[in-house]
Amino acid sequence: MMVPAKRVDPVGGEELSGCFVVCSEHIGFNWRFLGRMLGMSSFELDAIWEKHPRDLREQVTTMLESWKEKNSSRATKAILVDALRRCKMNLAADLVENIQQH
Repeated sequence: MMVPAKRVDPVGGEELSGCFVVCSEHIGFNWRFLGRMLGMSSFELDAIWEKHPRDLREQVTTMLESWKEKNSSRATKAILVDALRRCKMNLAADLVENIQQH
């Protein structure tokens, strides 16, 4: 059985845009906790909040894009799912896990 190749993002590594959309729809005000689990600093998270103070979805998306850019090929769906589970964001983790990137 052939396994389809994973799409590669121009930044490097897996294509995660679909995962980021799901996260932006299912992660609430605890997005900072997830950001810390992904290794982002309080300074980075504060800057994101200040840039988008009234747009929760944009905060989540920007945080994930920053994580992806900072970690390049080490930013994978598996690492994102693991961080979601450690944050007890199991619904989001399940949904991200089941995304088929094309």
